[in-house]
Amino acid sequence: MKNIYIGGPIQYVTECGEFDSEIKKIFIDLFEFFKKNDFRVLSAHLEEDFGKKTDDFSAEDIYIRDSRFMKICDIYLFVIFGSQENPYSIRSDGTCIELGWALEANKKIIMICRKEQFENCSYLLKGATDLKKIKHYETVEQLKKDIRSITYE
Repeated sequence: MKNIYIGGPIQYVTECGEFDSEIKKIFIDLFEFFKKNDFRVLSAHLEEDFGKKTDDFSAEDIYIRDSRFMKICDIYLFVIFGSQENPYSIRSDGTCIELGWALEANKKIIMICRKEQFENCSYLLKGATDLKKIKHYETVEQLKKDIRSITYE
């Protein structure tokens, strides 16, 4: 069984204690899809119940847990996006750090980012994608159709 670490914004998509419902559905879809395909899913979203339990952890606890997830994962998948109306992705400092860890460790990296938001991403992220360091999908459905290349590459 392969380990997949699924990352993305938590802090900046939680308002008044509630995680953005549109984004939460995407994460739940990913968790269920990978579990059905015999992956062990590692995610701060699950550990922190989509931000409801984040305050139960210290910053040090979160760092140690997430760095452990990165060490044991076979694949790092990160999701960056905003709402349908927003052409910019939601800020996620933690996701940026995780991406750096994954690149440094030569992990298989997958990104889900809508086309209109990818166009506004940094040149550094676009360059990593152009150099095939990151496999980019615009939707979860695209990724699902390509599961064989994710599983067997």
